[in-house]
Amino acid sequence: MSTPADTTYSTTNNMETQNNDPSEIETMFGLWVEQVLKDDANKVVDSLKRLWDILLQETVMDETEAKDSLTLLGVHRTLLAVMSKWKHDANIQHFACRCLAVLLVENEVAMTDLALSGGMESICAALERFPESENVQAAGIWAMQNLLCGGNATTQPHHHAIDEATKRFVVEVDGLALVVKAMEEFPANAFILGCSSWLFHNLYDAHDEYYMYCQGFVQQGVAEAVQTALQNHAHDDGVKEAATVCLEKIFATNKKQV
Repeated sequence: MSTPADTTYSTTNNMETQNNDPSEIETMFGLWVEQVLKDDANKVVDSLKRLWDILLQETVMDETEAKDSLTLLGVHRTLLAVMSKWKHDANIQHFACRCLAVLLVENEVAMTDLALSGGMESICAALERFPESENVQAAGIWAMQNLLCGGNATTQPHHHAIDEATKRFVVEVDGLALVVKAMEEFPANAFILGCSSWLFHNLYDAHDEYYMYCQGFVQQGVAEAVQTALQNHAHDDGVKEAATVCLEKIFATNKKQV
């Protein structure tokens, strides 16, 4: 199941992206890298916003040419480099995660490469470093959902590196607790609640053996957080759908273990 549609984010800068000629995209990418790696935080943010515009506009149009070309050029690795360089800047972490979230949707190449190169850990670091930032939490959880689940992990084959990153997320970096904390910190944010619920659901649903790594879902407060989200947002269709299927999966899986 895909990440819920993002209704909280909108484009921030207008950019001509109708022409997706590979040579023009490569030229644009070179100029973009030059700007995004500067030491001026404002210029970095502006560059991230321009990339966000390109990716979002293409997603809305249900196209992938620019995304595919940018992926082959390594835009996802550049985003990780930016996150590493500006790890203490919440605004940059926010926009970098937003770009990753859209880039990763059903993007096997970027998913695999990020899983192998520390993408999961970089996103978790942002979530952990900025627990008070609603923007970072929303974008980070969205990016994590698409990295580990690809928007549709239950039907699409994927590289074992993504499985390994998922296991590290659950077992080593205490990722479940990070997401639960965000749900508790921002109980009014329907996007965070819905995206978190989809993430939990898809972690269960991705592979039959995942239940071994998710046995603590009830004990770690996942079920309670999702139930609370459902109760508090009973009239929000997005949260209602995500939370309902998530709870069904959690309790069905735990019932099998009894």
